[in-house]
Amino acid sequence: MTNTVYTGTVKPVLKWAGGIKFMLSNSDTEFIRQLYSGYDITEVSARRAINCNGNGRGAVTELIIRNYK
Repeated sequence: MTNTVYTGTVKPVLKWAGGIKFMLSNSDTEFIRQLYSGYDITEVSARRAINCNGNGRGAVTELIIRNYK
């Protein structure tokens, strides 16, 4: 999925959701930070046991994204 398609799909859905509270997690990338820049973003450390490269296993940074504090 291209960034354009992703941006065009997610933002209208979140705007439409209006009065509901949501929390989601995603990889810590510049694109995700820009996409959700208007929301509350918290960094967390997550462990990954599966990776195509064995050296890539271990702690990674994930983002918790919420529309509330």
